[in-house]
Amino acid sequence: MKDFEARNSGYKVNLGVVDWEQMDSKVKTYIQTKQQPDVLNYNKFSDFARDDLIYKADEAVSPKLLDDYLPLFADQAKYKGVQYGLPFISSARLFFYNKEIFSKVGVAAPPTSWAEVEAVAKKIKTAGGHPPGPAARDVGGTAMKGAMVGPVGPTAEAGRVGGGAGSVVDQTGRPGA
Repeated sequence: MKDFEARNSGYKVNLGVVDWEQMDSKVKTYIQTKQQPDVLNYNKFSDFARDDLIYKADEAVSPKLLDDYLPLFADQAKYKGVQYGLPFISSARLFFYNKEIFSKVGVAAPPTSWAEVEAVAKKIKTAGGHPPGPAARDVGGTAMKGAMVGPVGPTAEAGRVGGGAGSVVDQTGRPGA
């Protein structure tokens, strides 16, 4: 921040950090008291866009910067077809699956939705398999043997669903090296 202020005379950066659990109420308070920040890292923007309380992305940054975002991420930052958000913390997720285990429970292709992930996890558990991961305790549908998955989605940073070469687990289904 000091470097930015040194390069941009007349600007003062006041960094405010808010706990994610309090973010919604804090942002509402900022808006109601007309103390909204100039920049806000917040993914709930559609109400503000609807009420014309925030700038469109093309009013705030250069076309060159907007063109640098992957279309998938830019599309998620739009309200009614207009981009408002700047998805600078976005990530795509990668899903690993074990073709052999899927085949044993009669599944020929990787799941294409979280509902399908849940159904496959239940099949694996019913067949005596152990779908590892945080959600496996209740088979909430986000973890299965051969998959590297976290509480809200896969943990690897990439952008495709499929079963390529390589292994994240050993032959017993335990995490590999």
